[in-house]
Amino acid sequence: VYNICSGEQYKLKDIIQTISNILEVPYKVTFSDSNSKELTSTLICGDNSKILTHSKFPSLIPLDLGLKNTFN
Repeated sequence: VYNICSGEQYKLKDIIQTISNILEVPYKVTFSDSNSKELTSTLICGDNSKILTHSKFPSLIPLDLGLKNTFN
C-alpha cells in the first residue's frame, strides 16, 4: 500500500478558502469549542516516503491546481 500525497501540511481553513475562491462563493466556517477532547484534531500529514523510495513518483501538481482541476 502506497500513500500518494505531497507530504506537505495544509490547514483546513486554507483549503476551504482556496475552494471558496475557485467557486467564487463566500464561505463561513465555525469550529466548535477546541477544548472538547472529541473535537480536538491532531496533526495529519501524509507520508510519501515509501512511494518515493520504490518509484520515481514526483509530486507535480500543487494542491491549489489540483483543486481547480477538480472543481472546473
